[in-house]
Amino acid sequence: MITFEELIRNQFEYGGKKYALSGSETRESTDDLFDDFGKSWLFGTMGKYIKRYRNLRLEKDILKIGCYSYITWLKRGFFVDEKRVIPLDTNLEVKKIYFDEFVYRFNKFSNGYEKHSKKIIEKIALDDNNFLNLVYELLVQLTNKDWKETTEDNLFVIFYSMKHIWNENFSQLTEHKTDTGNTNEKLGTI
Repeated sequence: MITFEELIRNQFEYGGKKYALSGSETRESTDDLFDDFGKSWLFGTMGKYIKRYRNLRLEKDILKIGCYSYITWLKRGFFVDEKRVIPLDTNLEVKKIYFDEFVYRFNKFSNGYEKHSKKIIEKIALDDNNFLNLVYELLVQLTNKDWKETTEDNLFVIFYSMKHIWNENFSQLTEHKTDTGNTNEKLGTI
């Protein structure tokens, strides 16, 4: 049975090819968008997928939010150190190299989060909209804060919430709608 993490890997591997910049081995379109529009672009994009998920209940939207939380973790530089404030580029190689560390650190967070927040999680878990509201409010808060105030725990709460929604609604499916099996003559099957 496929896991949420495997589908997130599928998302960033596909996106890394889809959004690659010609002539650059170190940057992707997401890096240019961040430079041009700032951190609000990342948080707003996740917010867009929350709103679309509320209307259409598409698996791919949950996966995209999870993937963007990982990309934000990389961009924020948590794999380098906790104090990093200069946004880092997030090309496909960087995404591949640090995903296992992200998952490892997320799992440590998740175990503690579930242990210390059990009553809150039980209340929230009664309805996907509670998780969506929590994440959307967090994204609005992060947009209005300095980049350095985006914490690893913030990004893990987003990832945790998307993983929970995916586990409840999509984990049992035999075919997953990820929006990553597209074909392009230039890229081939991705």
